[in-house]
Amino acid sequence: QNKSEENQYFKTLRSDRNKTREEALDVLEELIGKTELTTEEKKSATDKAAALAAAAEKEAAIETVLKAKGFKNVLVVIGEKDVNVIIDAALDTAKTQQVRDAVMSKTDFTAADIKIIASNENS
Repeated sequence: QNKSEENQYFKTLRSDRNKTREEALDVLEELIGKTELTTEEKKSATDKAAALAAAAEKEAAIETVLKAKGFKNVLVVIGEKDVNVIIDAALDTAKTQQVRDAVMSKTDFTAADIKIIASNENS
């Protein structure tokens, strides 16, 4: 029963992350469609939309790698300056390094930019 609750917890986090991203993309697409914007402003909005899409792809790729390494519930959120990884596992040094390696293999972030949060939702 705890695993089911934990799965729901991660589903909710993932849904919230995706909803926030979709709302941001909607705003950017609306900006891109405005005729009164300069070419530079449209390019900035387009670049931001592309960065959001790239972050989503990297998050999914990192989550897939971590699941393949045995982490059942994991959520990755890539920000402009850091990466947060929420995971439902007791993390020893080796597991922490596996998470960091997975993030660094798919992004340009350094170990110092990666925040790993062990979920204790059911504790």
